Amino acid sequence: MTTTVKPRRLPSQDRSKATVNQILLAAEALIARNGTGALKMREIAEQAEVPIGSLYMYFPNREAIIRTIVERYSTLIETDLSARVAQVKSTRELIALIGSIVNDYYKFLRSSPSLINLWTGSLYNKSLTELSIADSRRTAEILYHASKPFLTPRQRQRALPCFLVCVDTIGSIANLAVSLKPAEGDAVIEELQKMLVAHVTALFDKDMEVSAKKQAVPARRKSPDA
Repeated sequence: MTTTVKPRRLPSQDRSKATVNQILLAAEALIARNGTGALKMREIAEQAEVPIGSLYMYFPNREAIIRTIVERYSTLIETDLSARVAQVKSTRELIALIGSIVNDYYKFLRSSPSLINLWTGSLYNKSLTELSIADSRRTAEILYHASKPFLTPRQRQRALPCFLVCVDTIGSIANLAVSLKPAEGDAVIEELQKMLVAHVTALFDKDMEVSAKKQAVPARRKSPDA
């Protein structure tokens, strides 16, 4: 049996959109306070000040609400990243962008308690884990397409896996950092910035590419008759 994790319908009228937004804001406040595991439909309705019937009109269960909130955050992050990479004109700017993404996401998490709990909850929910993987892939693809003009064909083969590593690592380590005391969390993020900047710099390093190519080609053995 498959559990429905999508909204029943997308509202088209302004009044309905306002109701859905009210529901999502209420759910987000409860998630920030108690986490995803304690989320209950009746409490969401009470927090949103809407009839329980109206809540079920739009969302079949709490999983659908959680998924919608996650998708909203993902869209916000991807839209911002797309606008930023559109301004990138060189490898230097792209590498600098990776460093700033780390710091900006960390600050965003610090100011968004519900997002921290959503990320933690996704670790134990198959549907949300799959959604998180899809989000990471889309984010990595945004960075990949921004980098393509600066890459050789061989470098392009490594680029998408490289950016997938970056995106997933940013998510994991930033969530670790926000659970620490601010000074320690800041230090962790600083180390993460250095690591990922070095990681992406290596992708664009043509000398390293030549070295890797040489290592990949086995030395020819001399013929006994030579």
